Amino acid sequence: MPFKVKSPTELPKRGWKILLHGQTGAGKTYLAATSPNCLLVNVEGKLGTLKDFPNPTLAIGESKDPIEIIEEVLPELKSGKYATLAIDSFSSLGEHIELSLIDERQEDREDKAKKYGGSTFGDSDTMEMKDWGKFLTRLVRLLKQLPELGVNVICTCHSMSRVPARNKRELYETLREVKDLGARSDIEEQHKEWQPKIRGQLGEHLGAYFDVIGFMEPIPSRKGTVHRVWFDANEYAQTKNCQGKLPNYLDDPTMENILAKLNGEVSTDELKLESKARVVKGGK
Repeated sequence: MPFKVKSPTELPKRGWKILLHGQTGAGKTYLAATSPNCLLVNVEGKLGTLKDFPNPTLAIGESKDPIEIIEEVLPELKSGKYATLAIDSFSSLGEHIELSLIDERQEDREDKAKKYGGSTFGDSDTMEMKDWGKFLTRLVRLLKQLPELGVNVICTCHSMSRVPARNKRELYETLREVKDLGARSDIEEQHKEWQPKIRGQLGEHLGAYFDVIGFMEPIPSRKGTVHRVWFDANEYAQTKNCQGKLPNYLDDPTMENILAKLNGEVSTDELKLESKARVVKGGK
């Protein structure tokens, strides 16, 4: 059957894909939980942050591959029952997949030992090279399904400080001229940035799967802690601002208002005023 060239209005509806990363206590889970009409996949098992929200929650256990559990609810999302899928967190999802792969490999070795004889020799507690290939395949398979759901997808992720690939060559060339260990350590720290904490090589390439990447951090103030989300590109953290639709940063926003700004329903000034009002009222 010949391919049909479609106009933008004929393409299927797609929601926004947003990744929020930051250290523990940055406010990622709270912000994700403010998403409208949301199904929240609770991978981390947090209850305290989510107790004030009425969102339906899917808890991930350790008895089954978490990717399979999420894929079981994808038909409900495609049916229009929910407007948003929130996954908290992508880092923990990766950790669950690692444990699942290690268990699968050990079970396979035990089955072969029973069938053919021999031992189950091998380190059962660490990932092997072939496991990393399966790890990447499972995560990428999930990421590629998200745009087809027709809903907004919000993923949280822990952050880690490391040297991004684009800075490594410059760093190595600089370090070749420096002998003092203290100075070398300081130079390396200057080349680091906060990135989503995903094991393997996927972390630096997550931008290809998300429209927006926000870095969250708590900012102390006289009226309490402000939870700030950075969107514009900077040397401090990995971010992504889709076509500059969002301001440089927002303090204590809600996901509902971030989505409204992305959809052109509110102006930047209106969004900042609403965020400022939440700060004054002590919003998280």
